[in-house]
Amino acid sequence: SMRLSVLDRGEAEELIRVPSQRAGRPLAPCTEEILSMAGQFPFFIQMACAHTFEYLEEHSNAAQPDFAEIRKRFYAEAKLHFRYIWENFDPHEKSAVLRVARGRAVPDALQHVLQELGERHYIETATGKARLFAPTFDQFVKAEGETPGEQSLLGRLFGRG
Repeated sequence: SMRLSVLDRGEAEELIRVPSQRAGRPLAPCTEEILSMAGQFPFFIQMACAHTFEYLEEHSNAAQPDFAEIRKRFYAEAKLHFRYIWENFDPHEKSAVLRVARGRAVPDALQHVLQELGERHYIETATGKARLFAPTFDQFVKAEGETPGEQSLLGRLFGRG
């Protein structure tokens, strides 16, 4: 078996464009929205394409897809997979990911963790500022960070997250 990682931008666009074109419902005009939901992981791209495709099938008369609705459907399904990713992070990885999601600085002691997460493509630093691979994963991480079990000891003592 081979573990798939992220696709480069051209491959991601091709994964959106080619199968949907063959199926008679081209999703190329939806590329930016799909990549915004899914990042460049092929599994999440396929999931976002499926939800977009289904929406367009259900609303064949719609001039434009309702990406708020599509994103909601995508998130409901992706959340289960995001949880798996989250639960397999160790405490240091969770801390670094949560800091990135909240826009906080990652301390020097966690920079190696940030680098490892970048190598696994969960965090991107191409713009010079760390961000998670997709806004939907960012949303999930922020929601998970609100649970009391993820709050630090000092945060619990002083009422901060």
